Amino acid sequence: MIENPLFIVGTERSGSNLLRLLLNELNDISIPHPPHLMRDLSKVLSRYGNLQDDENFHRLIHDAVRLVDLHFAPWPLVLNKQRIFNETKSRDLYSVYAAVYEQYREHSGKARWGCKSTFMINHVADILEHHARPQFIHLVRDVRDVAVSARRSVFCHYHPYFVAKLWSEEQNKAAYWQSQLPEDTWFTLRYEDLIQQPETMMKEVCGFLGTPYSSDLLKFFDKPAARELSRLSRSWENVGRPVLKDNSAKYRKHLSHKDIRLIESVANAPMHHYGYRLESDKAELTFTPSPALQAKYRTQEELLMWREEGLALFKDRNARYRLLKRSYLLSLRWR
Repeated sequence: MIENPLFIVGTERSGSNLLRLLLNELNDISIPHPPHLMRDLSKVLSRYGNLQDDENFHRLIHDAVRLVDLHFAPWPLVLNKQRIFNETKSRDLYSVYAAVYEQYREHSGKARWGCKSTFMINHVADILEHHARPQFIHLVRDVRDVAVSARRSVFCHYHPYFVAKLWSEEQNKAAYWQSQLPEDTWFTLRYEDLIQQPETMMKEVCGFLGTPYSSDLLKFFDKPAARELSRLSRSWENVGRPVLKDNSAKYRKHLSHKDIRLIESVANAPMHHYGYRLESDKAELTFTPSPALQAKYRTQEELLMWREEGLALFKDRNARYRLLKRSYLLSLRWR
């Protein structure tokens, strides 16, 4: 297991696919589209029983490999389950996850692997336990624009209230870990800075990673990986284009004042911490939705979800794989 993997952490819909494709152009780092093994399997891990039992551990490995096989952005290799069993450092989920990424790294012929599953912000302690020199890039985007982007995605929350709650929780975790880790371990990158000054920011990122910068990084959109990903789902269509320098402050056009007030009421502290100016008056930030109103938001979120899922079935090429993967995850929960 390598000592220095790279993790892109933060919140979904913050530009992590853009950053992944930029970094994937580096000669020494390989970052596949993530099957989110830690997020999905940690929810059902207790169902495997004692992982010191070979049968139970084989079953966990089988399910991890099956989830990669069903991933809606397919990996270009066939994983070897027996190798995973033989090469895991310890009998735990993270070791299986890392062994899977090790096989991808070997397939790519690069020295390091990276993971852009932003949910790994919840597993930093596991990462530090298993690797001597991991590095983290915390990618943060204005939560109001995250809420706009989330409305057309099938991968996250839909209602501004729940988007803001999740964003706040994940940015608070990032701020905590940044305060605990050395400077050469943690790099915070604002999405807005990345798209407005891509060359400058990527040079800083490469300096942090200790790898040479090349202007070819900015031509990521013209490579097969980006073109293929952009065709799989409406949620990823922007990665097939050059960096969109004006892809910020979209909330001013797409969110109502009521939605902006709601988001800023929930997320004002981390917004201030990361330099995002509030548009609501201080008096408006005292708004707290009642349980009945939160239940209404949940119903609205469900309706938005079904609308987007329905559109995706007809417009996304990877819709079939998403349904198969969700069905498999459901079977694991009921097994």
